[in-house]
Amino acid sequence: MVNNRIITFRSYSDRALEANSGSWEAWASQASAFFSLEQYQEALYSINKAIDLNPGNSDLWSKKGSLLYRLKQHEDALKSYEKASELNPEDAINWAELGAVLANLGRHKDAIVSHNKALKLEPNNVLTLICKAECLWKLNRDKEALKCYDKALKIDSRNCEAWFDKGCVLNKLKRHKAAIDCFKKILEIKPDFPETWRNLDKSLVDLEPHLEAIISSQIAGLSNK
Repeated sequence: MVNNRIITFRSYSDRALEANSGSWEAWASQASAFFSLEQYQEALYSINKAIDLNPGNSDLWSKKGSLLYRLKQHEDALKSYEKASELNPEDAINWAELGAVLANLGRHKDAIVSHNKALKLEPNNVLTLICKAECLWKLNRDKEALKCYDKALKIDSRNCEAWFDKGCVLNKLKRHKAAIDCFKKILEIKPDFPETWRNLDKSLVDLEPHLEAIISSQIAGLSNK
């Protein structure tokens, strides 16, 4: 079914572009359609055509970066996001995406710089706060990471990813009781959130109430049936 949709779309799209081959909007629209079909190579070809016709459009460069990232061409994705940020330095999303690529490349310090620029423009963006916190955690700047997670949770108190990561940082700092509270909070919100039971067990074991750890493992086993 999906292959038939792709073939049909390509046939329609090729006919449409015959009359609009000089329109960057037409190429960008085709790229978006291929992207939705997860045909990233075709989408990349189309977005490059759009950029050739309109090289000063930051959104096109950002879309190219997203495509390259999905194709695991991270260095090239980085260059595209850098170009997008250069063309439109007031776009928080460009800076956040640039930070994500830098983090993926292990350049956590540079990633934090980009996340800070994004947060200056959108200080309450929870995803960017979490991404920045993860970079701080990777750099063993755990207390700073906790502040980011706390700010994210103040904005979105039901964000399980932030609760989970905060719990892991607290475990690392040997603050197991506080970590347990984080993992229990996740179980109130989403009992099947990945790895929560395992990390709760670890926190309990580290505190030495082995019986409770065993019980929670048994409960986890029941919840998976």
